[in-house]
Amino acid sequence: MIELALSAYFESKNPSDFQLAQARLREVSVGECQCWSAFGRGNAPQTEGTETSWITSFEVRPEGLRSIPWFGTDALTRNERIAGITLHQPIPHPTVIGAKVEWIPVLPPGLRPPTWADGVLAGPEIDRLYQSICYSNYLLKLGVQPQESAIAHDLRELWRGWPKRDWRSWTSPEEPPEKVVVPPIDAEMWDPESDWGPKADEVAQLVFLDETTILLQFPQRLVRLDLSTETNTGSWPTLGTSLRRSLSPKEIQVWGYSGADYPEQESLFVLHLDAGTWAPSQGVWFSESLERSFLWDTEGRQTLLVDVGDYPVAYAFTTDGLFVWVEDKEGSGGVFRTRDASKVTEWRREDLREDLPVLTSKGKVSPMGDIEQYWHSLPEERSFGAAIARSGAGWVYLLEDAVWRDEQPLFALKFRAHAAAFWGDRRIAVADRETLHIIDFQDGTPVLAQRISLKPLAPPRADGK
Repeated sequence: MIELALSAYFESKNPSDFQLAQARLREVSVGECQCWSAFGRGNAPQTEGTETSWITSFEVRPEGLRSIPWFGTDALTRNERIAGITLHQPIPHPTVIGAKVEWIPVLPPGLRPPTWADGVLAGPEIDRLYQSICYSNYLLKLGVQPQESAIAHDLRELWRGWPKRDWRSWTSPEEPPEKVVVPPIDAEMWDPESDWGPKADEVAQLVFLDETTILLQFPQRLVRLDLSTETNTGSWPTLGTSLRRSLSPKEIQVWGYSGADYPEQESLFVLHLDAGTWAPSQGVWFSESLERSFLWDTEGRQTLLVDVGDYPVAYAFTTDGLFVWVEDKEGSGGVFRTRDASKVTEWRREDLREDLPVLTSKGKVSPMGDIEQYWHSLPEERSFGAAIARSGAGWVYLLEDAVWRDEQPLFALKFRAHAAAFWGDRRIAVADRETLHIIDFQDGTPVLAQRISLKPLAPPRADGK
């Protein structure tokens, strides 16, 4: 059985035994896996119990981690066949002193089945380790350093997970995270003259607290809006923070910096709206560095989202915090479970079409018509708004001023979305520079349910404009 050969590989105690086990496995390998990112844009219906229910592109690509050409389609072959990853240069063995790892077995898919959690299937974390190894290996071939340390971490986790097959792809902190300190609110930290980001009177983010209450994130202040009366029912100073999600109608989770020296340490906080007090919180947040996308948690761990291969242009968490959608400018990425950073779906979006409904800021709906003319008709400003919500077994989301359900566009906007949030999967709030729009789309057709001016709610700008 292939499991005995794998045990000899992972459980060798001396260099000679390991080299022999490595050579024997390599002899029976069916091919070389090189797929470190699912650029195939495979669609994935989410049906419990089927292996292809989360990502298909790894199977479609011949060099994929779950490749049908390598592993076959029947249960027998997908439990016995192995592929491999040849390292660009030998890496020290994580547990056997003096041994070098030159080749890594890619386990049969039957030994690494998808995991079911939070209502969706996703690949196991060992697949993320394989992706990371392939990615680091590719960079090593390009002469990019220092990737040996990244591969060394992934190898340690690969060995640690055998034989229980319990793998973890998140990196552990070298030191425990510092004690979280509630961030000071210092208005001098914000530069209203900066050309980057929203001005002081522009909404940067928003979130529903309940069906009739929305919290608006201005750069210097949070404002609670009662939709039934269209009035401000409370405001709180805030700075350098980002709305994460609503925990209850009276509590919100935000991302921000901990400590008095900005920026000292990123973390999550809870703002208790009634008391106006802050407290540390637990969870996961998204971060981008040098065009690489990461998830971090409050334990100080991080993991690279290998599937997001370029600068991210959209990211948003679901209201329950269980999923995050991250997509780069090339359309790569997808929806990831925050518990393990495993990708649960990606989309092959259809093109916009001429008969697609388009909603104006004042509520008029008409067909899109010429698509190029539609793009030229939009205001010449960048659209920052992105939002996502579960919709049955799929998703609804806002991207580039259009609302989509999985691969299908539902409707487009004739204004720029600076911030947005869903309430359920049939209502969305969208803010542009001056107006908050509450839009219902029960049957997919947009209906402007409410239109509220932001000017009476916004803090004054320092430049007086």
